[in-house]
Amino acid sequence: MTGTIFDLQRFSLHDGPGVRTTVFFKGCSLRCVWCHNPESQKKEKEMMVFRHKCVSCGRCEALCKKTFSKECT
Repeated sequence: MTGTIFDLQRFSLHDGPGVRTTVFFKGCSLRCVWCHNPESQKKEKEMMVFRHKCVSCGRCEALCKKTFSKECT
């Protein structure tokens, strides 16, 4: 089995008993109205932007000028 991982959540207490590590994959085609991770629906690789961590280094612009030069300025 292969897939694209877009997030890891360590020490998760949700969705069942006990403590676990949850692995989130991209490519869910169900399109549930209540989906908590809509960014997981597309199969294509995407760059995630965490604005609160931005230090204006410009790396995102170098990787994807078309998308991030507009968003990160």
